[in-house]
Amino acid sequence: MESSVKPKNVMFMVGSMGGGGAERQILEIIKRLDRARFRPVLYLSHRKGELLDEVPADVPIHSFWDDFAGTLRSKIHYLLGTTDRARWQNLARTLRREQIDLLYDRSYLATLEAAPASKVAGVPRVSVCVYDPLADVTHSAGSSLARALKNAANSYSTADRVISISKGVRQQLIDDLDVPGDLIEVHYNLLDFDDAQRRSVEYDPGLEPGRFHLLTVARLAEEKGHKYLMAALDHLVHQQGHRELLWHLIGVGPLESELRADAERRGLTNHIHFAGFRRNPYPFYRHADLFCLPSLHEGFASVLMEALAVNLPVLSTDCPSGPSEVLDGGRCGRLVPPADSTALAYEIEDCLIHRETWRELTAAGRQWVNETFSINAGIARLQDLFDDVIEQRTVQ
Repeated sequence: MESSVKPKNVMFMVGSMGGGGAERQILEIIKRLDRARFRPVLYLSHRKGELLDEVPADVPIHSFWDDFAGTLRSKIHYLLGTTDRARWQNLARTLRREQIDLLYDRSYLATLEAAPASKVAGVPRVSVCVYDPLADVTHSAGSSLARALKNAANSYSTADRVISISKGVRQQLIDDLDVPGDLIEVHYNLLDFDDAQRRSVEYDPGLEPGRFHLLTVARLAEEKGHKYLMAALDHLVHQQGHRELLWHLIGVGPLESELRADAERRGLTNHIHFAGFRRNPYPFYRHADLFCLPSLHEGFASVLMEALAVNLPVLSTDCPSGPSEVLDGGRCGRLVPPADSTALAYEIEDCLIHRETWRELTAAGRQWVNETFSINAGIARLQDLFDDVIEQRTVQ
């Protein structure tokens, strides 16, 4: 007998469906959400992104810019400087029209829009903090950092529940934005361990034999710290004589032209492969020799658990949040200070010389990932949170 209980409408909100970690996590959640309990709806600022065509066919997609770009209304808002207001007002109308029971936003900028929209529409909200909140605010502050900090603090603190994707991010929300600790739950990013194994053998990336293959999967942006790994590679190739090194950069972003120019200036073009966006990077993980994440800031760093899931040794910077938790304090991979090319070079060379020692770390890491970041347990917990937030708002 079919249940007579109507599924709750849950709207997932993010800027676009690009290939980043936040977008991938939303996609995996939407795919696995129990349709008997929840009806997922997707709201984007821009209807674009590498992952857009992977959104399940039963998920309606709404986009602010679909009905706004190029209109007379958009030009008026631009002249008046009120486009931000138009954005959250559009979101509020969509929440009411689609009879949304819960709004789930998963980026700092999305949270800023979701806060006023959910209040006006009377819809409960779960806001996810996926990155160092102070770095997010500082990057987007404009002319007044004090005003931006106040707005960010209010936006998170007025959510029905805040999810942080690591313990470090939770503490940053408390320390930097004064978000009440009892409002925040830590939900790690999730990994389908079995799917990772299947995807890792879907194709052969054709990595050149006889080389030591160093891999980075990250957006090509300043905060990911590529320039420090570039300097480390320069030292290893030209000073230490490790001509076998070949660095594969999977990702796209605003720093690409600068990185290419730097590689040419340093004489490293034969040691760097710009691999672009890869819908499935797992075969690179399987065939590489070392994964390196040189980030200055991270919220969680899902790429580390992806590497460990397919037995790839890991080296990461010890950002204020994220990598240390994924690597269990360094038990499952090596950690070095951010912005330290010398430390990166030292550890890469150590892996070159002592590969078996690094493989032992990876064996522990693979088990840790499978036990700690299971997607099935994580989805079940998230769905219970959705029910709890909706019920609490209903009885108020």
